[in-house]
Amino acid sequence: MRKDLPEEWAELLTAAGFRSVRGVALAADLSAQAVWRLIDKTGRSSDDTVQAVAAVLSTTPGHIYSLIGVRAPAADLGPYIPPEGSERLSQKERAALDTLIRLMAKKNSPSVDEE
Repeated sequence: MRKDLPEEWAELLTAAGFRSVRGVALAADLSAQAVWRLIDKTGRSSDDTVQAVAAVLSTTPGHIYSLIGVRAPAADLGPYIPPEGSERLSQKERAALDTLIRLMAKKNSPSVDEE
């Protein structure tokens, strides 16, 4: 196990029977770089990557999200639907709200893998 692997991750890998990040990557059908980006919190990782790593480590995606400091998607909420009265907004006002929503979602999302 690499010394630069955070303790929480090392414990998770060991508990799931893995000796390396590469082993996790192979089991999850991901590149080692994708798993390291997740662990190091560098670059961007997709929800699919989080789910694949969680599955091979026998933990929940929520646990992985907490390790990387990202809010898990709220699957039960579904997409945002503007409230009644939003049809009265101008195109400029709608664009401003769209920008605000995108910024908030980006802050709370691991986004997409860059592979």
